Amino acid sequence: MDDLDRREANAALIVTHGGTHNLIVAWWLKLGAEALDQVSFAAATTGVTVLTHNRWNERTIERLNDTAHLYTAGLAAGLSINIC
Repeated sequence: MDDLDRREANAALIVTHGGTHNLIVAWWLKLGAEALDQVSFAAATTGVTVLTHNRWNERTIERLNDTAHLYTAGLAAGLSINIC
């Protein structure tokens, strides 16, 4: 990931499995590997995660495991919210 980060000035698309997704997000946030004993980042099939820098050049998670494209395409049921 460090090599890819140095080489890619604009954007890179990475297709991966859930475990690797966790490692990449943890790397982006500069969390140590031991942090993954306590946290996990959801990774649904076809989920989109966008890691970027904000205007202060801080590492930011713009989207984490976004699956809205599935709902738009009619490939998944929307969320149902029950308010009691």
